[in-house]
Amino acid sequence: MKRFTKKAMIYIVALGILFLWHCGPSESDTKQANELTRKGLLALRTGNKKEALAAFKKANELLPKNPRYINNIGVALMEQDKHKEAKSYFNQAVQLSPTYSRAYFNMGICNTKLKDYKSAVFSYLTAARINPSAPQVYFNLAIVYEKMGDRKKAIKSLQRFLALAPPVLKKARVDAKQKLASLSRKTQQK
Repeated sequence: MKRFTKKAMIYIVALGILFLWHCGPSESDTKQANELTRKGLLALRTGNKKEALAAFKKANELLPKNPRYINNIGVALMEQDKHKEAKSYFNQAVQLSPTYSRAYFNMGICNTKLKDYKSAVFSYLTAARINPSAPQVYFNLAIVYEKMGDRKKAIKSLQRFLALAPPVLKKARVDAKQKLASLSRKTQQK
């Protein structure tokens, strides 16, 4: 009986592995989804937001468990100023992958646009916790803190941005330095 159980277990495990192997995305689906994503990103860059959304949705149909494709749908919706709808896609992306910082960052942008600053702070802080070396998170966080009237946290966020931002982000660095100087003056005047 014991020998039969071992053979049965081996057979069940082998069937499970075979099942999982066949249930995963095919190489063709993966290539097609990646090509659709490339087309969607190109469409976004050229201002064709509806075409981008259609491409991202097709990619997601091919690989529905990939948070990147779900996030891209949210980005296309965000570009169309459909922030509430976009937010639902970012939520889906982080449910599939709780460490997907880009979706949290994008959710922060939506929350800021919707003037839900408390949620925006949570989204940006989550993105920063996952990826502490992403400078743009701190820049956006500073904007939200300033809108909330918390100059000290805005200043700290801008300082963090400047510490992390590479020289290539020259314009953003200049903007951050100007904003930092302005906030510092306002704080000293108080």
